[in-house]
Amino acid sequence: MTKVTEPWPLFVTYFYYYYSYFSLCLTWIISPFLFYTIFTQSKTLGNFKWFILNHSFWCLAFETVFGIFKPMLLPPIAAGYQLGPFRHLWNWKSSIIAIFLCLGITGSCVISVSATLASRYLLIFPGSLFKWFNLKIAVGIGVLLNLACYGLIIYALYPLMELEKSTIIKWVSESDPGLSIIYSNEPTFVLVPKDYHLKADIIVLAALFIIHLIGAFILLFFFYQLRKQKRSAILTNKVQRSLIISSLFQMLIVSGFLLIPLTIFFTFIFF
Repeated sequence: MTKVTEPWPLFVTYFYYYYSYFSLCLTWIISPFLFYTIFTQSKTLGNFKWFILNHSFWCLAFETVFGIFKPMLLPPIAAGYQLGPFRHLWNWKSSIIAIFLCLGITGSCVISVSATLASRYLLIFPGSLFKWFNLKIAVGIGVLLNLACYGLIIYALYPLMELEKSTIIKWVSESDPGLSIIYSNEPTFVLVPKDYHLKADIIVLAALFIIHLIGAFILLFFFYQLRKQKRSAILTNKVQRSLIISSLFQMLIVSGFLLIPLTIFFTFIFF
């Protein structure tokens, strides 16, 4: 029997609840100005503005979905409920839909941010290695990766939509008796048994590991190219060096606030 972590302390729940609303409102206030700037003030950026627009849209969708559903997770098992405005109006199947949207949009957010970083930094180094990278290729790769991401999530979650409420109650009682209290008080509470998400966990953890390896490889490649181009103009090297430092911090931010939390969560529910 897996011992689930007790529900979070009350101050943590309240902080998460109100901070997510604050963050959501702030995001929606700033977003119109951001999109207006992208459409009207970015003619000199060329195709790069479409990468910025794409990842800005998915980041807005990410903040919106998490701000509305407010998933409250109960590690180390794949269980949780919603803290959002529809907390006592929806049922457990709405949480399956929420999981699909949260994970899917998170995947789209990672893919779009990665495409923006690639388009900005890979193309600053001339060479045949990156001549194939353009807007059409990036869109094609992005569509394929998104289809794979959403397909994997549907594969893991769709069987749960066919279940009856009695099955969820049975899983709750078998996992931890303490969960029954949460289940009776939270209509949106849902539990996904390990058998249903085990294969998906392996694929997701492998993908996250590969993403971190690719990020490390790109940074090493940047520094290698910089050393290789010592005979280039000093100004060019300075620009490249500043872009590499910027890219390092951007990758660390994406990794620290998005990739690492995802890796920790899936590691918890897998082991």
